[in-house]
Amino acid sequence: MIDVWQKITNKKDWNMIASSVPHSQFLQSWEWGEFQSECGRDVLRLSWKDQVLLQCVKMPLGFGKYYWYIPRGPVEIEPSEKRIALQELGRELKTRGVVFARIDPLKSDFWVPQVGNIQEISNSVQPRCVRVLDITIPEKEYFEKEVNQKTRYNIRLSERRGVEIRSGEINNFLNLNAQTTKRNNFVSHPNWYYIKMVKTLSKNRAKWSECSIKIWEATYKGVVVASNLIIYFGDTMTYSHGASSSKYRNVMAPYLLRWKIIKDGISHGYKFHDLGGVNPEEESEMYYKKSWEGISQFKKGFGGSVRCYPSSSDLIYGNFYYSVYKMAKRARRIRHGVL
Repeated sequence: MIDVWQKITNKKDWNMIASSVPHSQFLQSWEWGEFQSECGRDVLRLSWKDQVLLQCVKMPLGFGKYYWYIPRGPVEIEPSEKRIALQELGRELKTRGVVFARIDPLKSDFWVPQVGNIQEISNSVQPRCVRVLDITIPEKEYFEKEVNQKTRYNIRLSERRGVEIRSGEINNFLNLNAQTTKRNNFVSHPNWYYIKMVKTLSKNRAKWSECSIKIWEATYKGVVVASNLIIYFGDTMTYSHGASSSKYRNVMAPYLLRWKIIKDGISHGYKFHDLGGVNPEEESEMYYKKSWEGISQFKKGFGGSVRCYPSSSDLIYGNFYYSVYKMAKRARRIRHGVL
């Protein structure tokens, strides 16, 4: 095969490779690219001899230029091919007129010599650290050995108090999400984003090599009190978004909801449950967030281990426009009082 990046247009071929790696990344699935297309963004899927895969999403900059965003990539089947592949990546993307490519790499050895002008960035798009559960052991054994004592108590308490778990509805999630963002004072995606995500990914539920989504919700006395969006791809089920009500917090619904999701994953043969963003183990790490302490402790109760990814990196192809972009970004931060 000629040593060049090939544009891939066959969904089956792409997903069969992307889903074959351990701890499969749904952000590199074909369906996630379709969702990004539904959001009005161009998507480019490139393969290097079917050994290195990159799904790139075209993102606008503020001065009529663009960059490619590569989330949780590249997908590596044969790591020895990565060096030459990344060396040639700049040549491929330059022809498509972008200022830089932003990569959230999966592995620390992403840094290989002679791949071009690279700059680490402090604020990664994806969480720097996630908690990952190995759910390849039987349900009873997992519950007794991996789930900590306090979490087991809260799960049983929730069951005794009559919390019920069922397939959810997007409107219930949106209502709870509005409450959660207001209560915790953080910025959420707009409603249309979640609606498009569920609509696009729910079309595929047949095989591990297809990316799908399921809404799970917990109810108490007929009231929806917690809702989670779980994305399935390859051997991994990933917690994507969650929301809860400030009412009936004493019934511990999120604990039972999470345990039912884990049980379902075990019964369907998934290997990993990615619980999403958490703090690193060491509080001294620069990306440790005090605001994440509660959710990190909650997730820790279900076992597993913390996996931290390397910093996001910009592969720069247009030095002048990249400098303009950085100056404009800094000016916005100063204007909003953030340095």
